[in-house]
Amino acid sequence: MNRFFMALCAGMAACASLPAFAETFSGTVRAGSTTVVSSRFISTAGCDNWAPPEVQGKPTAPNGRLTFSIERVPFVSQGHPCNGMSMVSMVVRYTPNKGFRGVDRFSINYTWDRDDGGRKGGISDDFVIEVK
Repeated sequence: MNRFFMALCAGMAACASLPAFAETFSGTVRAGSTTVVSSRFISTAGCDNWAPPEVQGKPTAPNGRLTFSIERVPFVSQGHPCNGMSMVSMVVRYTPNKGFRGVDRFSINYTWDRDDGGRKGGISDDFVIEVK
């Protein structure tokens, strides 16, 4: 299983105050392989893991299949206080359609509970994946 990237929002005080925002990720995957393209978690500044963000709607990739699961994932970020900790995360895997080679694009919208009376935080991730 390949891992494409890992993303997070660590430091719940900062995350809770953020408006919806977007990030774009790009990379290359091998044809015929399944790759983790995203692993998002929410934690406090002290690395206390909160419930993972929820995927909104039913995102699809035009030239592949997306699968979603909640898993414990080791967080790796040298110098970060949560480095090496296992975090409950929303994991997204991408599998290109059989025979597809080229560029695939898709978006995933996430929300999470904010610690301020029930409002939601949100983020939209855009993916540009080259399948070789």
